[in-house]
Amino acid sequence: MSLAALEKPSLLAARMTDIERDIRRKMDALAKHVEHTELLDESSIQEAGQLKISLEEHLSEVDLLAAQLNDTISSLRQIADQDQKQHIAELEAKIATVNHALKRTADLIEIGDLLEATEACQNDRSTALVYLNRIEESCETLNVWSGGKLRILQSIRQHLVNKRYTLEVEQRKSLQNLKDESNKEYGHDGDINAEGIGDGEENEVSAFLGKIREILRKSLEPTEKLTSTDFGGPGDMNPCRVSFWLRPLVVEILDCPEPSLVIDIYTSYYKHTVSTLSDKEVAIVYCNSMFIAHKVLLHCLLHPSSRVALNSSVGLRRFADIVFHERLQKLAFDSFRQRKTDFLDDDAFKEYPQFLRRYCADLQEILPLNVSEKVLCLLIEDYVELLISVVVMKEDIESNQADLWATILSEILAEIKDIAGRMKIRPLPKAEELKNILSYGLKDFAAHWKNHDSELRTWYQPAEVAHLIKAIFQNSPMRSSVLAQIK
Repeated sequence: MSLAALEKPSLLAARMTDIERDIRRKMDALAKHVEHTELLDESSIQEAGQLKISLEEHLSEVDLLAAQLNDTISSLRQIADQDQKQHIAELEAKIATVNHALKRTADLIEIGDLLEATEACQNDRSTALVYLNRIEESCETLNVWSGGKLRILQSIRQHLVNKRYTLEVEQRKSLQNLKDESNKEYGHDGDINAEGIGDGEENEVSAFLGKIREILRKSLEPTEKLTSTDFGGPGDMNPCRVSFWLRPLVVEILDCPEPSLVIDIYTSYYKHTVSTLSDKEVAIVYCNSMFIAHKVLLHCLLHPSSRVALNSSVGLRRFADIVFHERLQKLAFDSFRQRKTDFLDDDAFKEYPQFLRRYCADLQEILPLNVSEKVLCLLIEDYVELLISVVVMKEDIESNQADLWATILSEILAEIKDIAGRMKIRPLPKAEELKNILSYGLKDFAAHWKNHDSELRTWYQPAEVAHLIKAIFQNSPMRSSVLAQIK
């Protein structure tokens, strides 16, 4: 037998021993696993029992809540039964309000239909006037109902005013034409008075003048926007605002046999009332007057044989300029401050920019842009020049005062720049340099004066610079040396 054959039994025995050991290890592990599983099952049973108890407690709470809910529902039903009549009354009131609003909406629709009907019957002026009366009644009802909050009513009413005046003027013209034809047919030319006005014309003038006075007593506001197209020019540049009643007034003036009388009444009325008007209202009067003057002048050019006096148009423009200029003089800073002072830290100097900002808003709303900018520019320039003169003409400026004024100037000029926007304010660079001057030392003065392109040399005369140096600095050899260079 070979050696390999003899070793096989021993190898098999060793292998069986290993397998037996492995089986024992696995049996031990299995026993431990079974023991752990039994413990886990007992723990799970305990937890399940506790969970059951907890669920039973929660179910009892749910039952209690359900009972409370039923009680609440019963109480609510009782309250609902008690308040049912009140709720029904409130609901009926809301329904009535809605129905009322629907009726007012129907009124607006009816107004729209009547406006269309008015435009459709241009040749039947009497019927158109009846429609206008009905529209005015509906507008009044709607205005009372809304408490004046419906803005569309304002536009409708102004349209009615313009339309009524147009229809009445056309109706008067038609009657006058019939009268003229009748006079020609029967050979009655009417009596002519000493002023060259016929009896019929004299009565007509009297009627016109009464109506003009009634128009002028109306408030200058609200206003409507006019563009260059309304003045006979192209485009929509430089719009302004005029009183709503101005267009009908222009129609009356051009239709009146003696328009110069109407213009005289207009100017006389505002001569006596302009002092009671606000700054914004004066701007409206200016625009109103310019528009009337333009229309009268245009009428003269288109109708050379018209009785409209060219002098009246020129006089009205002059009147508007004078009224507006006088108000601007009152708005200038020198009139704005209540007392004269040579101290830059006076309250008036700080308050005036705020006033300019408010006035600027009114001007830009009413006047054409080019006019409002020119006016504002004049007021700002006057104010800035006075600021400069207060400092430059001061005889003695202490160091702490110079620092304070430099700060005040910086704040004021920043606000002025914001108000001016794109406008060019001529004395503004000089004021900016003055702010720097107040912080200059003697060496700074000497250095800037030597530079021929410096702001100091550009905007200030030698006498002004010398005066400032004397006011800011005490007498010393160095001051004398710098003053000697200022030539």
